[in-house]
Amino acid sequence: MALITNAALSEIKLKAEEMWADGQQASQYAVQAEAVKAIKKEQTALIEELNGSPEKDFQVAVSWLNNCAATDAACPADFCDFTGTAVDTAKKTYALNLCRTASFAVDDNDIAGSIYGKDEVVVKTMMHRMKLLDEYLAKQSLIFLNANAGTNLAPGGYTFDAPTLTTQIPSAEYKSTIVPVWEQMAIKNRIANPYLIDNGELFVDFRNAQFNSGNDNGKGDAARYGAVRLYFDQFNFTAAAITPDDTFMVAKDACAVHTRNFNPDVPTAYDLENGKQTRYTVASANIPGVKYDVYYKMKCSGKRVSHHWLFAVTAGFFLNPEGCAAGNTGILSFSKV
Repeated sequence: MALITNAALSEIKLKAEEMWADGQQASQYAVQAEAVKAIKKEQTALIEELNGSPEKDFQVAVSWLNNCAATDAACPADFCDFTGTAVDTAKKTYALNLCRTASFAVDDNDIAGSIYGKDEVVVKTMMHRMKLLDEYLAKQSLIFLNANAGTNLAPGGYTFDAPTLTTQIPSAEYKSTIVPVWEQMAIKNRIANPYLIDNGELFVDFRNAQFNSGNDNGKGDAARYGAVRLYFDQFNFTAAAITPDDTFMVAKDACAVHTRNFNPDVPTAYDLENGKQTRYTVASANIPGVKYDVYYKMKCSGKRVSHHWLFAVTAGFFLNPEGCAAGNTGILSFSKV
């Protein structure tokens, strides 16, 4: 028996994409990954992959545009003789410090007596393992936000709890009317162009505001929610054990996420010292822009063979090192109390 051919592996990739196009089949592999999707969508940093050594392969150079120190000045006596201030990009090297894998094996001895075809088993199992890595990134995004929440320099009439780095909002006020309060906090904390990631505490009120938007007495709630970019991640706050946080406010330029691939996109065979192996990538169906490295090999199994796959993600989450106010990381946490 031989390795599954590169053409057959490409066909399996195509079948997975077709399964995602089938909403009924895809629903069982869908993931709540809104937090990491929000960070990836909103980030403004320029990311450059570094190469040249094994150590550098796991590093990236991230450029953040920093205008915090810029100032105005008096008019010069001679407008022909002036020198502009250099733009600070706050370029910094970061490590891709997250690596996670998910694997599976399909034994021809088992498939021989099964009602399922090998391709069907491989495709469905592959999608499940990719789902595990999607969920891993989603949880890591919230762990990152929780670890990097800063001090609320202008909590207004609310309590900022320093030990947990979260601003406490009374339960009765955790609704659409908190939006203008958050807008003011963003202004006073110098958090530019923020978005919000919520664990679902606002979801019911948000949906009711949408349903009531056509009513005269409901337009205000809908308008308030329409004034902010609000993402709901209703699974991973609990999965990542993030507490007491319920909502994060994040400056658009505060953080970034990057995943790196080491394999070619097209299945490519390698004759390695310890045996043959095929390497390629597959795109996450849940997180746009993320691809997973895939490693495939075959082992002897009695009179037949077993086929082994390993899916891997190499990633990093990065915080802008240049906050415009002391103690302000560009991330604020809020909790419903």
